[in-house]
Amino acid sequence: MGGRTIGHNKKGKRSKEKQQADFLARFSTLASVSKACKLSRVPRSNIYDWLKIDTQFKQLYDLTADQALGALEDEAVRRAFEGTNRPVFQGGKKVGLIREYSDTLLIVLLKARAPEKYKDRMYQELTGKGGGPVATELKIINIASKVPLAQSEEEIK
Repeated sequence: MGGRTIGHNKKGKRSKEKQQADFLARFSTLASVSKACKLSRVPRSNIYDWLKIDTQFKQLYDLTADQALGALEDEAVRRAFEGTNRPVFQGGKKVGLIREYSDTLLIVLLKARAPEKYKDRMYQELTGKGGGPVATELKIINIASKVPLAQSEEEIK
């Protein structure tokens, strides 16, 4: 056949569809538009232009973004449960490794997966003087004259 690579035009340039496929393949695992653009050699501006005008690309992008989120979640779980190795230095020389786990990631995962059990809770109670009920006062003002019509609820009744 002609010697052309699939997805390339006669001048050897990648077609829009090939660029989109290259980008989406990388984005699904990297979860970073910038990194996926760099590795797929697609200008970042192209991605945002395509998202505005190409509904099929937008649908594929949205599906891929869900896959990318899954990759991020998998990495968060790995760091929370398996930890990461951090080098230990003594006297300027590497003498070993220490495994560190991420309590913060574990907390975030728990809050995301079981919010009814692990969400942050804040209770606020308002009381009046001495712990009694909050005193309220109702004033009705005639807007035209700015003269109070009543000073309290008792005066209204």
